Amino acid sequence: MQRVYSFGADGFSRMVGISIIAANLVRLGRFIREKERERLKRQQRRAV
Repeated sequence: MQRVYSFGADGFSRMVGISIIAANLVRLGRFIREKERERLKRQQRRAV
């Protein structure tokens, strides 16, 4: 990948914004996954 999209201040700002969005998506994914695990654990305890 030899393309650089972050030339200049506008490109830098764009890359920072994309990085923040990506980090937030990762955090949301982890949060949702943890909530789902907790829900499944509750279901398993009720079934036993």
